[in-house]
Amino acid sequence: MSVKYDQKLCLGGVSLHIHYFNVTYRCNNRCYFCASDSPSEFLPDLTVDEIRKSIAHSGTGPGDMAVVNGGEPTVHPHLREILEVLVDTGAYVVLFTNGRKLADPAYAMSVLRCGLSRISVPLYGYDATTHDDCTGIGGSWHETVEGLHNVFRWRESMGTPEVELKTLITDRTIGYLPRAISTILRMFPSVDRFVLSGLIQSDTALASHAAVDLGNPQLLEQLNRAVMEALQIGSRLILDSVPLCVLNPDVRIQWLFSRSKRSCARGRGQTSESYFVYADAKFPEGIKERDWWNISHCPHEQCRLHSVCRMNPRYFRSPIAASGIRPIVEV
Repeated sequence: MSVKYDQKLCLGGVSLHIHYFNVTYRCNNRCYFCASDSPSEFLPDLTVDEIRKSIAHSGTGPGDMAVVNGGEPTVHPHLREILEVLVDTGAYVVLFTNGRKLADPAYAMSVLRCGLSRISVPLYGYDATTHDDCTGIGGSWHETVEGLHNVFRWRESMGTPEVELKTLITDRTIGYLPRAISTILRMFPSVDRFVLSGLIQSDTALASHAAVDLGNPQLLEQLNRAVMEALQIGSRLILDSVPLCVLNPDVRIQWLFSRSKRSCARGRGQTSESYFVYADAKFPEGIKERDWWNISHCPHEQCRLHSVCRMNPRYFRSPIAASGIRPIVEV
């Protein structure tokens, strides 16, 4: 594409179509906060033919975004064929992966050669001990880091894909979050986007008590330090399900300023044609939800930043996670 998908959101008068394919519920990690509550042994993978039918039904094409996620997509035996099918539609194709299988250079090259637009990889700590404690798999940090090195080597020669790194705010990561962000961004200084994400309160996350009490001043200070660390290093910071109201005013203003330099106000120029389609083994044809981009899931509609806050509705399943949220009456 001639423009990045995020830039497309600001061109005005465009419709936004996102097609999200949960291709498998299987995973090679055992993250204690896993967002996927469905047992993999009871759910088959999406097949390539099912994905083709979903594409035909939804009309996926140029200008759309197609997201491939799981579970862990790289454990799907036909991932590369899936990616090729989606790339052939002309859509902006995003792969979410823990990156472990990309540690194999041959496998990484075969995936990247499909023509991805963006790849998104999470890191949950600043070293093997902290990261592997979250994933439940020894050696996962080293495999993910090596996988990322392979991705950046490929991009250096080919120019694509965009690389997005992310980390989560959980009860375990909050204590070292500023250090983790500093380490990750200094390890991979040419990353295109860095996402700091609040936790989706899945049944697994709730059972593990992984939520962070942002009403706790000490934990809140760690979050503010983490956001400032990312901004000072100069990353393109995306806040996803991080309530802006819990940030200190100076930190919030700096993030809003950094955001204003790279994008426009959320929802500008959007039309009622915008929609989101979700497909998995239970709903292979896909479930369509219209106007997804114009919906803010924060309950405080009177907040001045209500339209800016990107809050997943499942974030609010935990009273602890929602404890520090309050409406902002002045920006």
